[in-house]
Amino acid sequence: MSENTQKKENTKHSTIRELPVLPGKELVLFPHMVVSWVVEQPNLVKLVDDALATDRTVAVMSEKKGDDKSLGFHNVGTVGLILRMAKNEEGHARLIVQGVTRVRLLEITEEEPY
Repeated sequence: MSENTQKKENTKHSTIRELPVLPGKELVLFPHMVVSWVVEQPNLVKLVDDALATDRTVAVMSEKKGDDKSLGFHNVGTVGLILRMAKNEEGHARLIVQGVTRVRLLEITEEEPY
């Protein structure tokens, strides 16, 4: 899914900011949880590279299940801090991500470039 930059609201502090969204297809990330994750899609590897160049944070949002690709994301996810990233020879990225805090999806602000 290409809907990857969204406004998020930190539910604890009510701070609104834009974060790139890393879709968690088979993954649910909770605050304080640390996971290993492989990102294979080139557009999502670029998203990770861009996040690493700034503050290392992404919003990890679960995609709604169903055949309709336009279903989008659930409205609650987790801010993830990318602790480590390594790329293999195929260009896939292996990440270590730590959940920081819950976030609420307010709106999708951009669908490109990811």
